[in-house]
Amino acid sequence: MEYLKTSSGHWLEIGGQIVPSLTTMIQGGSPKPPWILKWVINHCVSNNLSYEAYVKGEQSEALRVGAIVHSSVEKLYEGEELEINNDPEVQKALTSFLMWHHEHKPKIISIEERLFCEDIDKKTGNLVYPFCGTTDIVYEDRDGKVVLADFKTSKTLDETMGIQLSGYKQLWDATHDRKIDKIAIIQLKKNFVGSSPRANTNFYFEYQFDPESVYCTWYLFNLNNRDKNGIVKPTYKPDLRTVFNLEEDNEQG
Repeated sequence: MEYLKTSSGHWLEIGGQIVPSLTTMIQGGSPKPPWILKWVINHCVSNNLSYEAYVKGEQSEALRVGAIVHSSVEKLYEGEELEINNDPEVQKALTSFLMWHHEHKPKIISIEERLFCEDIDKKTGNLVYPFCGTTDIVYEDRDGKVVLADFKTSKTLDETMGIQLSGYKQLWDATHDRKIDKIAIIQLKKNFVGSSPRANTNFYFEYQFDPESVYCTWYLFNLNNRDKNGIVKPTYKPDLRTVFNLEEDNEQG
């Protein structure tokens, strides 16, 4: 099932109902941690940047690195050998990934799986879980526990990541026989000094399952993003013309 062609965020149609991804829901429905606001304000002022310039510059670069690292990890698990040059943050993050992988030796259950649940609440007629998402990795650890984890390349971790993981666990447990025992962030360091992180570097950060926080985020997202009719829906990308032909224009004119 593919995400819809929307201009902002990720949305999925499930049983005729259109729902946001957990990351989209969190971005529009949860308070930003104070450190994020402080960093953005200080960074923009000290560098004479507007917020728009920050979004198009610094933030887009962080997103680029994160996207490359995620796709690279997926390729590595598919058995590919990668060669990456002249991209230090990506190279360092992947070095961190290899260190984590060799230390934890995960038995892979699922990689990059799209999660959604079609169960309907009989009282309301709405989806029991009105959101979707794509989890990075589900694996069995050395203790035989099933871990659902996300890879993050950001420097700082926060509680919104726990909300995301909790929502993923809800979707997974509702649609799979084998349930999730632990949820965690695997932080892939990209700013260490030298050729590799220190041997005692911790990459694994476990979170408590908190379904109430998911519901609260969903409520605030709907509260902040509904239209005048009380409906929450995405904005779609326009179907721009793809074929350009002078003769065709003349015939139409």
